Amino acid sequence: MKKGLTILFVLFVFAGYTQEKQQLNLVFGGDIMVHGDQLKSAWYDEDSVWNFRVWFDEIDHLFKAADLCIANLEVPLGVKPFLGYPSFGSPAALASDLKDAGFNVLMTANNHSSDRGKAGIIRTREILDSLEIINTGVWKSKAQREELTPLIIEKNGFKLAFLNYTYGTNAAPFPDLISHMIESQIKQDIELAKLKNPDKIFVFMHWGLEYQSFPSDSQKKLAEMMLDWGADYIIGSHPHVIQPMEWTKEDENERFIAWSLGNVISNMYFKRTDGGALLQMQLEKEGNEVQIASASYLLMYVYKYLDENAQIQYRLLPMHEYIGQQHFFKDDSYDKMLKYKSLADPVMEHNVNVPAWP
Repeated sequence: MKKGLTILFVLFVFAGYTQEKQQLNLVFGGDIMVHGDQLKSAWYDEDSVWNFRVWFDEIDHLFKAADLCIANLEVPLGVKPFLGYPSFGSPAALASDLKDAGFNVLMTANNHSSDRGKAGIIRTREILDSLEIINTGVWKSKAQREELTPLIIEKNGFKLAFLNYTYGTNAAPFPDLISHMIESQIKQDIELAKLKNPDKIFVFMHWGLEYQSFPSDSQKKLAEMMLDWGADYIIGSHPHVIQPMEWTKEDENERFIAWSLGNVISNMYFKRTDGGALLQMQLEKEGNEVQIASASYLLMYVYKYLDENAQIQYRLLPMHEYIGQQHFFKDDSYDKMLKYKSLADPVMEHNVNVPAWP
C-alpha cells in the first residue's frame, strides 16, 4: 500500500512541476499596400518573375519569430490589370512572398477589397486558401461567410476568434462577400464567437480618418460597444499613420486597443505614412485563464532608394536596428527615417501600458 501511495505522490509532484504556463507570441502589422512604383520594382524583366520577397529581407526575422504574424492585405490578388492607386490589383506572387516572409494570417476586409470586382474578391480568397494562409474578411459566397465566421485559430493550446470589418469600399460593396462595419452585424458575430468558447476574441477594424493621429469620437464609441458585447482586443488599420495603443485591466476585465498600426509597406510618402508600427503581444495561459503577459511596439520604416541600375527598390526596416547605421542608406534617406521617428514618437507617448521595444 505504501508503495502505491508513493507512486501516486511522485506522479502528483511531477505533474505539478511540468504544468507550465502556455505562451503564444503574436505580431501585428498594419496595411500592406502595393502601389504602381512597387509593382515596377517587384517585376524582374530579365527573369520574367515577380519578387516582392526582398522587401522584407531586413525584418523577416521578427515576423518568423511569432507564432502568428498578422496584417491587413489591402490589395486584391490575381485579377489583371495589375495596378496601383486608385484601383489596386497585384499578382498571386505577392501572397506567396508574404507567406515566405513570415505572414501567416491576413485580414482582407478593407476599402480596396472590391477594386477588382467580384472576380478579385473570389480570386483573393482562392489564392490565400490555396497557399494555406489563414484569412478572413472576404469570401467566395454568402454561404462560405456564414460557415467560416468567426475565424477560429487554435495554436499552442490557445483558441482564438478573429473578426474583421471595413467601414466601406471604394468600388461596389458586395455585402455578401465583404464584411462591412455594421453595428448589428458586429454584435451578432461577437455573440456567435462567444458560443465557440474561445480564449479571446480579436476584432480587426478597417476604420477611422486617414492621416489623423488619434481616433475619432465615433470610433471610441463603437470600440466601447464592441468591448461591452464581448470583444477582448481591437486592432485597427486604414489611417496609414500610427495611432496610440491602450492596454488596460480592471479586475478580470482586460482590454487592448491598437487604434491604427499605420503601413507595413507602401509607396506613400505623405507626412508619417512612410512607416508604421509592429505590435508584439505575448499571451499567457495558466489553466483556463488567458491574459496578455507583455505588449510592446517597434517602429518600421519603408526605405525607398534607387539601385545601381536606377531602379526603385524598397526595404522594410526595423528602425531600432538601423539607428546609427547611416552608412546603410543612400542620399538623404537616413535623415528621412529620423524625421519619421521624430513625428511618430510623440504619438506613441499617448500609449497606455504599451512601451517601445526594445
